[in-house]
Amino acid sequence: NILVLWIAIASAKLVHEMSHAYTAKQFGLRVPEMGVAFLLFFPCLYCNTTAAWELADRRQRMLIALAGILSEVVLGVVSTYVWYFTRPGLVNSVAFWLVAVSLTSSVLFNGNPLLKFDGYFVLTDMLQLPNLQVKSVAQIRYLFFNRVFGIESVQAARGTRGERALYSSYGIASFIYRFFLYGSIIAGVYLRFDKTIGVVLGGMALILFVVRPLMRGSIGLMKRRSEMNFRPGG
Repeated sequence: NILVLWIAIASAKLVHEMSHAYTAKQFGLRVPEMGVAFLLFFPCLYCNTTAAWELADRRQRMLIALAGILSEVVLGVVSTYVWYFTRPGLVNSVAFWLVAVSLTSSVLFNGNPLLKFDGYFVLTDMLQLPNLQVKSVAQIRYLFFNRVFGIESVQAARGTRGERALYSSYGIASFIYRFFLYGSIIAGVYLRFDKTIGVVLGGMALILFVVRPLMRGSIGLMKRRSEMNFRPGG
């Protein structure tokens, strides 16, 4: 089952990344590289389509970002039929895992705009709000430093009142989703795979997403302690 799962993952991701590359080529762009990167020691295929930002037509940029998601959805639908109409065996198992991998990846990761993958870039182009994640972090930082501690030197993210409200909502939703997603993955690894790896991943996640941000925030507050005018809910 592990071997079949790896075959399914490699096949789905290869289709995904090749779809990005061929769509970009159709719009006259050069794809400088494709390869394998490691995310938390897990190999991930990638395709460099940063040249898409050279396109003036945002619909073309959105199609390049959507190509991988759509190809995985099609792969998942075709694999569903193969799984249903074949008998138990290698082909049936590969088809089953292709359905699971392609659809889960599209819904939870690549297609979800709360993570900085394909869905995020589609959303930023659709709303015409580039650097949405960066601006959301800046807006949350402003609410924390300025509105709570009264540090006037920290300014809100640039934009209209409605855009700043969107930045705040996106930032909070993204944080909550990442917390539950990473927590679920770590719990799954701990309970169903290997407890040692689960503890290691949990420790890494705690340091990266809790301890480090808290330390940075504390250092920032200490540097500006003379500017503080504490006003909770102000």
